[in-house]
Amino acid sequence: MAKKGAQLMQPIVEPDRNKEKETFKAMLKDKDPDFLRITIDMILNWKREDYSDKIIHIHGDNDKTIPHRNVKYDYLIENGSHMMTLTRGEEISSLVIKLL
Repeated sequence: MAKKGAQLMQPIVEPDRNKEKETFKAMLKDKDPDFLRITIDMILNWKREDYSDKIIHIHGDNDKTIPHRNVKYDYLIENGSHMMTLTRGEEISSLVIKLL
């Protein structure tokens, strides 16, 4: 049921999904149902407020799954979506290399 819901909602909440439609479908198909259920619950009930200073949070300003206004980020990627590591991998990789 969670997979079907994700298939229906993803095109609505993540505009970049259509750029890699087949990859998204394959990833969703291969996802363990228990893992999917647990991660959905974690997103909906996230309550953590303190973070290690060793964590660097890179977030997209166009992430509809987890809007940037709901998180504490260090770097905000303009027009970055929830799938930006897939659709904008080179840019994200360059930032990570620079940070390392």
